Amino acid sequence: MSRLFRNIGWLLGGRGFNAVLSLVYLALATRALGLDGFGYFAIIVALGQTVTGIANFQTWQFVGRWGAEKEGPAQATGFAIALDILSILGGTVLAAVLTWTATFWLPLPEDLLWLTFGYCVVSLLSIRTTPTGLLRLRFKFATATVNVKT
Repeated sequence: MSRLFRNIGWLLGGRGFNAVLSLVYLALATRALGLDGFGYFAIIVALGQTVTGIANFQTWQFVGRWGAEKEGPAQATGFAIALDILSILGGTVLAAVLTWTATFWLPLPEDLLWLTFGYCVVSLLSIRTTPTGLLRLRFKFATATVNVKT
């Protein structure tokens, strides 16, 4: 029972710490960029989160379920990594389409399109759901909390 409460503490503590840091960076970004710059920043981050959210398969869930069987971890991990690679490739195509059509439906200047596309690709490359699933499968919640971007 103590391991359960320790793992819950790591998960909740990590999320709480990230929430506080998010408020700090938003305050700093708003002051540094001004209203227009912060608006562009918000649009770029929203596009990155949209692309990542659509392209992400949340492979950690079936790594935990499928990987719990005797020979499951190796098979589940290989399949999950393949899906993560597919997510990155498909998401890059989606990012290209959304970014280069963004000037038609968002107030995003053309000089920020490459930056926006780059941010979307970096967001896709930071998909780490398969390693998170493996850490949760092995009851390493402390390590999963430290390495997961929320």
